[in-house]
Amino acid sequence: QVFEGYVCETLYEALVQGQSDLDRFWIAEADGKMVGTIAILARGEGVCQLRWLLVAPEYRGCGLGKKLFHEAMAYAESRQFKRIFLETTREQEKAIRLYQEAGFEERKTYEITGWGKTLTGLTMEKVL
Repeated sequence: QVFEGYVCETLYEALVQGQSDLDRFWIAEADGKMVGTIAILARGEGVCQLRWLLVAPEYRGCGLGKKLFHEAMAYAESRQFKRIFLETTREQEKAIRLYQEAGFEERKTYEITGWGKTLTGLTMEKVL
């Protein structure tokens, strides 16, 4: 629940404070409900951030996350962005493999304590 609150808060901030015409959000739907999300947010100076690659548990393993990821990356690569970064946790092993296969490299690690347990945060980056 703590993580869900964080996602809701950060998504709300991005939607309300929309910084750029280059920001894009993708939502996957099935049977009238949201089952996956991803976003690209412009961060200035030719940099963008990949955010909210989230897939509902019952839709994991069917390729939806990869499809969302590739759609977002194609968008980022087609714009003026020179670099893309993301933040995740070390515990997201499948997502990290997907990012690494796409050319993302680890830049820094840090401790996250605000989500009910201690996790290892990870920043990854790719030159576009």
